[in-house]
Amino acid sequence: MDFAVALASASQALTIVKQLREIEKGVSEGELKSAMADLYGKVAELRMALTDAREEIHEKDKQIKALKDQIAAHTSGQACPICGEGRMKVIASTKDPVFGRVAGVQLRTLKCDKCGHSEQHQHDPQAN
Repeated sequence: MDFAVALASASQALTIVKQLREIEKGVSEGELKSAMADLYGKVAELRMALTDAREEIHEKDKQIKALKDQIAAHTSGQACPICGEGRMKVIASTKDPVFGRVAGVQLRTLKCDKCGHSEQHQHDPQAN
């Protein structure tokens, strides 16, 4: 069930409550019990709808967190291969000793912002 169903169930339950308030004292006990049963049914539907909505919100929150993590990974460097939590940041860049002069390849030093692990990678600016 979604929010619209929950709101519809709540509206129906409130309508039944209003009807119960308007019933005159001369109404039969059977009619009163029938109206109360309807009310309990609508309240049960409302509880189910709200539970479903809560679960749906929880799932959406998990999806949002996963998407935020993906965005962070794409915008702030690759994940550290050692700790898996930190991001590898470029801390130095020099010409590659072999391919730097001829092809313009760079030798970049990357360091994890979490655990401090560092490594070197070749980077070809012309390949981007």
